[in-house]
Amino acid sequence: MDEYVDQNVLKWVESIWSTYDKDGDDKLNKYEARCFCDDHMEGKIDQSNFPEMWDLMDRDKSGDLDRNELARMITWFKIRGI
Repeated sequence: MDEYVDQNVLKWVESIWSTYDKDGDDKLNKYEARCFCDDHMEGKIDQSNFPEMWDLMDRDKSGDLDRNELARMITWFKIRGI
């Protein structure tokens, strides 16, 4: 997955972040990220491919996603018209 992050995507992620960061730790765990994907990825990321996509999204292998990691993934889909 590319390093580029669309700044408009990042702003959008920041605007809805608190909706999904249920525990308020400023990161999305797998459950929180799945909720985001269910609501916004229109089936592009589902139960069958979530583990593979998680590995691609969690660039630093921390076990959580930060805003940039999530925005990078959305940008990746957007650039490819997926």
